[in-house]
Amino acid sequence: MSKIIDLTNMQKSQEDFLQFLKYKSNMINSENKYSVTRGQALAILSELIQALLEAKIHKWWDLVQVDREKLLERLVDVFNHMSNISTQLDTKLIITQDIEPIENLEGHFLNMTSNIIQLSFIKKYFAKKKIELIFYQYIQLVYKFDFNLEQLEQAYYKKLEINYKRFDK
Repeated sequence: MSKIIDLTNMQKSQEDFLQFLKYKSNMINSENKYSVTRGQALAILSELIQALLEAKIHKWWDLVQVDREKLLERLVDVFNHMSNISTQLDTKLIITQDIEPIENLEGHFLNMTSNIIQLSFIKKYFAKKKIELIFYQYIQLVYKFDFNLEQLEQAYYKKLEINYKRFDK
Protein backbone atom coordinates (compact mmCIF):
# COMPACT_ATOMS: atom_id res chain seq x y z
CA MET A 1 0.00 0.00 0.00
CA SER A 2 1.30 3.43 -0.96
CA LYS A 3 1.59 6.36 1.39
CA ILE A 4 -0.29 9.37 0.07
CA ILE A 5 1.79 12.54 -0.13
CA ASP A 6 -0.49 15.53 -0.23
CA LEU A 7 0.99 19.04 -0.26
CA THR A 8 -2.20 20.76 -1.41
CA ASN A 9 -2.40 22.80 1.83
CA MET A 10 0.99 24.29 1.07
CA GLN A 11 -0.06 24.70 -2.56
CA LYS A 12 -3.18 26.62 -1.47
CA SER A 13 -1.06 28.88 0.76
CA GLN A 14 1.23 29.55 -2.19
CA GLU A 15 -1.77 30.32 -4.38
CA ASP A 16 -2.97 32.83 -1.75
CA PHE A 17 0.48 34.40 -1.75
CA LEU A 18 0.37 34.78 -5.55
CA GLN A 19 -3.00 36.52 -5.24
CA PHE A 20 -1.42 38.83 -2.68
CA LEU A 21 1.37 39.64 -5.15
CA LYS A 22 -1.09 40.33 -7.96
CA TYR A 23 -2.54 43.19 -5.95
CA LYS A 24 0.85 44.82 -5.63
CA SER A 25 1.12 47.43 -8.38
CA ASN A 26 4.72 46.66 -9.31
CA MET A 27 4.35 42.86 -9.33
CA ILE A 28 3.81 41.17 -12.67
CA ASN A 29 3.47 37.41 -12.96
CA SER A 30 3.96 36.18 -16.51
CA GLU A 31 1.38 33.47 -17.15
CA ASN A 32 0.02 31.86 -20.25
CA LYS A 33 -3.24 29.95 -19.98
CA TYR A 34 -2.17 27.51 -22.72
CA SER A 35 1.31 26.57 -21.52
CA VAL A 36 4.14 27.20 -19.08
CA THR A 37 6.20 30.26 -19.96
CA ARG A 38 9.95 30.10 -20.42
CA GLY A 39 10.28 32.52 -17.50
CA GLN A 40 8.38 30.13 -15.23
CA ALA A 41 10.55 27.22 -16.35
CA LEU A 42 13.69 29.29 -15.75
CA ALA A 43 12.46 30.27 -12.29
CA ILE A 44 12.04 26.67 -11.11
CA LEU A 45 15.25 25.65 -12.87
CA SER A 46 17.29 28.41 -11.23
CA GLU A 47 16.02 27.38 -7.80
CA LEU A 48 16.87 23.75 -8.51
CA ILE A 49 20.39 24.78 -9.51
CA GLN A 50 20.73 26.74 -6.27
CA ALA A 51 19.75 23.58 -4.35
CA LEU A 52 22.38 21.66 -6.33
CA LEU A 53 25.01 24.27 -5.44
CA GLU A 54 24.00 24.22 -1.78
CA ALA A 55 24.16 20.40 -1.67
CA LYS A 56 27.59 20.38 -3.38
CA ILE A 57 26.94 16.99 -4.99
CA HIS A 58 29.07 18.00 -7.96
CA LYS A 59 31.95 19.05 -5.67
CA TRP A 60 33.17 15.75 -4.28
CA TRP A 61 36.41 17.43 -3.18
CA ASP A 62 34.65 20.07 -1.03
CA LEU A 63 34.92 18.91 2.58
CA VAL A 64 33.00 21.84 4.06
CA GLN A 65 29.80 20.66 5.73
CA VAL A 66 26.59 21.27 3.78
CA ASP A 67 24.39 23.87 5.46
CA ARG A 68 21.22 21.79 5.78
CA GLU A 69 19.07 24.78 6.73
CA LYS A 70 20.07 26.63 3.55
CA LEU A 71 19.58 23.46 1.50
CA LEU A 72 16.07 23.05 2.88
CA GLU A 73 15.35 26.71 2.13
CA ARG A 74 16.47 26.16 -1.48
CA LEU A 75 14.21 23.12 -1.72
CA VAL A 76 11.33 25.28 -0.48
CA ASP A 77 12.11 27.80 -3.24
CA VAL A 78 11.86 24.98 -5.79
CA PHE A 79 8.52 24.03 -4.26
CA ASN A 80 7.22 27.59 -4.52
CA HIS A 81 7.77 27.79 -8.27
CA MET A 82 6.61 24.22 -8.84
CA SER A 83 3.46 24.99 -6.87
CA ASN A 84 2.82 28.15 -8.89
CA ILE A 85 3.04 26.20 -12.14
CA SER A 86 0.93 23.32 -10.79
CA THR A 87 -1.80 25.73 -9.72
CA GLN A 88 -1.78 27.42 -13.12
CA LEU A 89 -2.13 23.99 -14.75
CA ASP A 90 -4.94 22.94 -12.35
CA THR A 91 -2.78 20.12 -11.04
CA LYS A 92 -2.82 19.13 -7.37
CA LEU A 93 0.46 18.30 -5.63
CA ILE A 94 -0.51 14.79 -4.54
CA ILE A 95 1.39 11.53 -4.98
CA THR A 96 -0.37 8.20 -4.46
CA GLN A 97 2.49 5.84 -5.28
CA ASP A 98 5.57 4.67 -3.45
CA ILE A 99 8.59 6.93 -3.68
CA GLU A 100 11.56 5.06 -5.08
CA PRO A 101 14.96 6.04 -3.69
CA ILE A 102 17.36 7.92 -5.95
CA GLU A 103 20.25 5.75 -7.08
CA ASN A 104 22.28 8.38 -8.92
CA LEU A 105 21.91 11.92 -7.60
CA GLU A 106 23.78 13.62 -10.44
CA GLY A 107 21.66 11.78 -13.02
CA HIS A 108 18.52 12.66 -11.08
CA PHE A 109 19.35 16.38 -11.19
CA LEU A 110 20.08 16.21 -14.91
CA ASN A 111 16.83 14.33 -15.60
CA MET A 112 14.83 16.75 -13.49
CA THR A 113 16.49 19.67 -15.28
CA SER A 114 15.54 18.19 -18.64
CA ASN A 115 11.92 17.77 -17.53
CA ILE A 116 11.77 21.37 -16.30
CA ILE A 117 13.19 22.71 -19.57
CA GLN A 118 10.60 20.72 -21.54
CA LEU A 119 7.75 22.37 -19.59
CA SER A 120 7.90 25.55 -21.67
CA PHE A 121 7.86 23.72 -25.00
CA ILE A 122 4.77 21.56 -24.55
CA LYS A 123 1.05 22.25 -24.43
CA LYS A 124 -0.92 22.43 -21.21
CA TYR A 125 -2.19 18.82 -21.20
CA PHE A 126 1.32 17.41 -21.51
CA ALA A 127 2.72 20.00 -19.12
CA LYS A 128 0.30 18.70 -16.47
CA LYS A 129 1.81 15.24 -16.78
CA LYS A 130 5.33 16.67 -16.77
CA ILE A 131 4.77 18.75 -13.60
CA GLU A 132 3.40 15.63 -11.87
CA LEU A 133 6.65 13.85 -12.76
CA ILE A 134 8.71 16.82 -11.58
CA PHE A 135 6.79 16.82 -8.28
CA TYR A 136 7.56 13.11 -7.84
CA GLN A 137 11.25 13.77 -8.57
CA TYR A 138 11.18 16.69 -6.15
CA ILE A 139 9.86 14.51 -3.30
CA GLN A 140 12.59 12.00 -4.11
CA LEU A 141 15.14 14.81 -3.61
CA VAL A 142 13.61 15.89 -0.33
CA TYR A 143 13.90 12.33 0.97
CA LYS A 144 17.37 11.80 -0.51
CA PHE A 145 18.64 14.77 1.49
CA ASP A 146 17.16 13.18 4.63
CA PHE A 147 14.37 15.69 5.11
CA ASN A 148 10.81 14.68 5.88
CA LEU A 149 7.54 16.31 4.89
CA GLU A 150 7.08 17.92 8.29
CA GLN A 151 10.46 19.67 8.00
CA LEU A 152 9.58 20.77 4.48
CA GLU A 153 6.23 22.16 5.63
CA GLN A 154 7.77 24.03 8.58
CA ALA A 155 10.44 25.54 6.33
CA TYR A 156 7.82 26.46 3.74
CA TYR A 157 5.67 28.42 6.21
CA LYS A 158 8.73 30.11 7.68
CA LYS A 159 9.77 31.25 4.18
CA LEU A 160 6.20 32.26 3.34
CA GLU A 161 6.11 34.58 6.33
CA ILE A 162 9.38 36.15 5.18
CA ASN A 163 8.02 36.55 1.65
CA TYR A 164 4.86 38.31 2.85
CA LYS A 165 6.96 40.74 4.87
CA ARG A 166 9.35 41.28 1.97
CA PHE A 167 6.61 42.25 -0.48
CA ASP A 168 4.29 44.07 1.91
CA LYS A 169 5.89 47.51 1.51
